[in-house]
Amino acid sequence: MQVFYNQSLKSYNTFWVEALAKEIIFLENEEDILSLLPWGHNTTIFGWGSNILLLHQVYDRIGIIKNTGDPLVIEEDDKHVIVEVKAGSIRDHFVQWTLNHGYYGLENMGNIPGTIGAGVLGNIWAYGREIGDFVYQVNYIDLKTKEIKTLTRDQCHYSYRRSAFKSLSHYIIVSARFIFHKNTYQLDHHYPDIQHYLAYNAISPQELTPIKLYQIICDIRSNKMPSWDERGTAGSFWKNPLVSKEQLDRIKTIDPLVKSFPYKDHYKLAAGWLLEQLGYKWKIIRTASWWSVGCYKHQALLVVNHEATGKEIDHFARSCEDIVYSS
Repeated sequence: MQVFYNQSLKSYNTFWVEALAKEIIFLENEEDILSLLPWGHNTTIFGWGSNILLLHQVYDRIGIIKNTGDPLVIEEDDKHVIVEVKAGSIRDHFVQWTLNHGYYGLENMGNIPGTIGAGVLGNIWAYGREIGDFVYQVNYIDLKTKEIKTLTRDQCHYSYRRSAFKSLSHYIIVSARFIFHKNTYQLDHHYPDIQHYLAYNAISPQELTPIKLYQIICDIRSNKMPSWDERGTAGSFWKNPLVSKEQLDRIKTIDPLVKSFPYKDHYKLAAGWLLEQLGYKWKIIRTASWWSVGCYKHQALLVVNHEATGKEIDHFARSCEDIVYSS
């Protein structure tokens, strides 16, 4: 465990929002977390800061989950393998590790920033695949009882970018176990962006391997998103609205060109497309402090920070939502 005082938080959140932490504690294992309980109401916990918007200028105490380590194979036979990985591990590093070891399924999530803990909490979805489909169980610390507890995949109640953890309180995810099926695994390359990439580059689906698909998705994302070293962003800021077939049919009577794609027994409306139709692609606003925030030039779904405060980014995002709902 490491402790620092009066530190800037700009480098600890991918939005690059400037804020001050009176105290930062790096939590490297379960013992670090348990030794500091109870936390108190003035403590904020996060991992890599890829899904965080800091709304305050000063924070009393920030706990940053840094428990990392090599993935560990728990069980393996000719049908499946179960791998455990620490919650603080960088998600894309784990994806690359699985591919290098021949454990396939997460290749559609290439080059998404963040940690394993945040991924299994929010059930990240990318290019037709959800991380929850491969979760075997999630281990977490109950901050009230100081016990390490476990939720199975079914108990996580995964749905579109949601899990049971979003309705729980007073917990910290410490590790997750993933299961990869060997004989029944199939590549998922049916997402429109992947199909367009294959057609444009004259690549046959039969040529695809999990590693090749991972590389393609990384290339697609790099062309649609700013570099994390270039400017602050949290990636896709909004969820795609989820509608029923009946709702989609009614919407298409108003706009037959509305962009949608199937998701289980529902349909997703492309939130980036909705914003683009309203002129938010390339849109940048100047704030009262003469700083700016806006949607990315190649993908309106991405909010990009040009040195705005957290509250200014929040105000911009809410204005985007208001214009979509009122249009």
